Amino acid sequence: MEHYEIELRVYVNSSGAINPDDPNSNGLVGGWFRPEDMNSEFFTNAIQVVEFDSNNITQEQALWRIYTQGEWSGELSYIVPSIHDDKILNRALPPNFGERRANCGQRCQQGRPCKFCYLIADFAKIETMRKVKDLMDKSNGE
Repeated sequence: MEHYEIELRVYVNSSGAINPDDPNSNGLVGGWFRPEDMNSEFFTNAIQVVEFDSNNITQEQALWRIYTQGEWSGELSYIVPSIHDDKILNRALPPNFGERRANCGQRCQQGRPCKFCYLIADFAKIETMRKVKDLMDKSNGE
């Protein structure tokens, strides 16, 4: 975009990808970013203006603090309200999740097969984390 002198503005906490005709559309796919993605090469090279999808100044200030700190360990739906799955723990997502999403070509939104976001999110769900912890505790004799 620099070549064309166009500023790229992004609502980092909105997927913009909810399709009411698709029962699987939960906002997980789309153009949102995690706070951890803010320092990625893609983000720093391509995006000049960050905005938040919020009508509440207090919430916007909190989001600004979270995103500038570059870390969120809680549930994704708390900071990206367009994600309609409130059990995905951000801290359980792999570090390269944002980079992989930024370079995927959004095949899922074009009707082409790609379930990366859904597969990774299933592993990052609270229930899955509890099951893994229980299995590890049992294998350690606890």
